[in-house]
Amino acid sequence: MTKGMFFCTNGKTTIRKGGFEAMKHKIWKKMFLGTLFTILGLSGLFFGAFFILVTTDAMTSVDSEKLEHYSLTTYVYDRNNEVVGSLHGAEDRTYVSIDSIPLQVRQAFIAAEDIRFYQHHGIDPIRMVGAAAANLRSRSLSQGASTITQQLVKNTHLSSQKSFSRKFEEIILALKVEREYTKNQILEMYLNNVYFGNGAYGIETAANKYFGKSASDLSLVESAALAATLKAPSNYAPHIQPENNQKRRNQILATMEEQGYISIHNAYEAQHETLTLTVQETESAQGSWYLDAVLQEAAKLLNLETEELAQLGLHIYTGQDTALQNRCDELFADKALFPEDAPDGVKCQGALVIMDSATGEILAMEGGREYTVRMGFNRVLNARRQPGSVLKPLAVYAPALERHLSTPARIFDDRPNDFGQYSPKNYGGKYYGLVTMRSAVAQSLNIPSVQMLSEMGGFTGYESLLRFQLEPDPSDTGLSLAVGSMNEGVRPIQLCAAYASLSSGGIYHPPVLIRRIEDSDGHSLYEATASEKRVLDSSVSYVLTSLLQSVAARGTGKALAELGIPIAAKTGTVGYDETHHRDAWSAAYTPQIAAVCWVGFDQTNSLHALSSSVTGGKHPTQLLLKLFQFLNLSDDAFPQPDEGVVWKALDANSLQSQNGPLLAGPYTPPEDVIYEVFLSGTEPIQQAENVMICLLYTSDAADDTPCV
Repeated sequence: MTKGMFFCTNGKTTIRKGGFEAMKHKIWKKMFLGTLFTILGLSGLFFGAFFILVTTDAMTSVDSEKLEHYSLTTYVYDRNNEVVGSLHGAEDRTYVSIDSIPLQVRQAFIAAEDIRFYQHHGIDPIRMVGAAAANLRSRSLSQGASTITQQLVKNTHLSSQKSFSRKFEEIILALKVEREYTKNQILEMYLNNVYFGNGAYGIETAANKYFGKSASDLSLVESAALAATLKAPSNYAPHIQPENNQKRRNQILATMEEQGYISIHNAYEAQHETLTLTVQETESAQGSWYLDAVLQEAAKLLNLETEELAQLGLHIYTGQDTALQNRCDELFADKALFPEDAPDGVKCQGALVIMDSATGEILAMEGGREYTVRMGFNRVLNARRQPGSVLKPLAVYAPALERHLSTPARIFDDRPNDFGQYSPKNYGGKYYGLVTMRSAVAQSLNIPSVQMLSEMGGFTGYESLLRFQLEPDPSDTGLSLAVGSMNEGVRPIQLCAAYASLSSGGIYHPPVLIRRIEDSDGHSLYEATASEKRVLDSSVSYVLTSLLQSVAARGTGKALAELGIPIAAKTGTVGYDETHHRDAWSAAYTPQIAAVCWVGFDQTNSLHALSSSVTGGKHPTQLLLKLFQFLNLSDDAFPQPDEGVVWKALDANSLQSQNGPLLAGPYTPPEDVIYEVFLSGTEPIQQAENVMICLLYTSDAADDTPCV
C-alpha cells in the first residue's frame, strides 16, 4: 500500500502511522500560522497605535514652552558692568547656548548619561533590555535606562513617580521630542535644565557656584565632576561627597577615553588631578538697599511684579559705583558716626544718597543703618522728613537772587522781629545784628530768610520747590517755609536731586537708577534717555553756589573745609522740644557729585529724639566728610558762566551800614577790600568816600603835609 493510505478489515478502520503524523503536522501548522498572524496583527495594531501616539497629539503632547523656557536668574550690574546682585525664584539658573559649551564638556555628560545619544531616536533599546531584565529579577523599577531625551521630558513634563504608565508616557514624549528638535537642541535644553545641587540649576550656574567660572572655561576634570554630580547631587556633589564624586568622575573619564573623546594620557592626568572647589553656598535673603531700589524700579518700568523679575533672566545695568557703595556700607556700620541709641535700645537711623550731577545717576545709597530684609523700608526713597534750614537755598535764596531782591552783599538786621503773626527765632536764641546775606547763609540765620520770603510772598517759595521736584503740599505757602517747615516734608532722594541741579549749573536731572534692561538673549527692553530741564539760570546757580561755599568754608558745615576742594553745602536742624531735636541734615556738592545725609529716629517722641547737641553740622556733615575724602575728587572750581555774573571789590567798612555795600575806592586800605559776586545789574556802583587824615606835626615840621 501506498504510505499514508488507510483500509478496512473486518469492519474496522486502520490508519497507518505515517498518515497520522502528516495530519498532526498540518494541524500544528495551521495553529502556528494562526497564532503568528494573530501576533503580527496585534503587533501591527500596537505599533500602529504607538505610531499614532508618537506622531499626533493623542494621549500627550510636547509643550515647547516647558522645554525652551525655564525660570532664569535676573542679574544686576554696576556702572562698570560687573555683577553686583541677582534675583531668582526657586531655581537659580543662567541659560547658555550649546555653542558656549565646549565639546569636551558636552562629551563628559554624554559619557555619563547617554553614550548612544547621537545614535538613538529618543530611547535606547539596548539599555532598555538590560534594565528590563534587572527589573524583572528584582521585581521593581530600580533600573531606569533613561536617555538624555527621556530625562529632559521627565524633568519638564512629568512627575518623579515611578510607574509603568508614567514610563510609557515618558517614552512617547521622548520620541516626539526627537522628531521636533535636533540633537544639539535637546542637549542644550538638557544641560540648562538639570539640577546640580547647592541651589544650582543648569550648567552655567553650576560652573559658577562650584568653580567660580563660566561653563565655557571648565577644565576636563571639572566637567567630569559636574557630570558625576547629576547621578544624585546629595550623594555625588563634590563639596558633600568628594570620594563618591571622584570615583564616578574617574569612571566617566574612562568612558570618554574608550569612546575616543580624549586620549588615554589626558584621561590619566585628569583622574589624578586635584579638584579645586570655590563653592559658593546657596544665598539666603542677601541684597542691598540699592539692589532693592533697582528691582522695584525695573518692575515698575516693565509693568511686572518683582516675583516675575526673578524668573525672567533679565540683565539690569545700573549707575552704581560699587567701590563707593562699599565705602558707604562701612560708614553706616560705624556706630561712632551716629548719635546714641534711645534708652530702650532703638537705633538712631540714617539715610545717605549720592548722585552724579551730570546725569542724575544714583551712585550709592543707604536706606538705613542695617540691611536685614529684602524690600524693607528704604528711607532714601520713602521717608518724608522735615528739612529745616537745608530747604532755604531752594525755597528762599534761589528765588530771592533771581528776582534781584537780594545780593550776597545785601545787609540784613538780624534781630528778633515780628512778620505779621509769625515771630521766628534763630537757632540757640543768638542774633548778630547787621549781617550780609552771605553771613546769614553761612550761619543759617532765620530772621533774614523769613524777611526775604516775606518780601516775595509765601507762594513764591512754594513755586520754587515745585520746580525742584520737591512735591510741596498746597498748604506750604506760609512764612514758616523760610525755615524749612513743611506739611509732609521731603525725601532724601528728592533733596539730593535738587542740590545736584545746583551742582550742574541749574539743570535738573531726574534720579536715575537703571541705565538699561536686556532680556536673557540680550535684546533691549528699556534704555534710559537723557532727561534734563533747566530750573535755574546758570548765573543764579553760580551765585547761590558761591554763597553755599561759605557754609562749607566757615559756616555750619565748616567741617568740610578740611577737604581743601571747592565744595558747597547746607545743613539743617529741626527742633523737637527745648532739649531735643527731630532731624539733622547735611547736603553737599562739588562740580561732579551731590550728596545728602539725614539722621534721626523713625518715630520721634519723648523717648526717641536726638540730643540737642546733635545738629546738621555734626553727625551728618562728618559722614559726608568721610565720604568725600574717599572719593578723592579734583580741585576744579565751579565753572563760572561766560556772562550774567560779575565780581566786585567792596569796601568792608560799608558793610557795617544799612545803607548798603559800596565799591572799594582808590584809597580803601587793602585789608578792608573784599570781593563779592553779583548777578549782572545788581552790583553796587557807588564808591566808598575816602577819609583824608591830616597829621599834626611838631614845630620842627617844615610845612603842613597832609597824608592819606
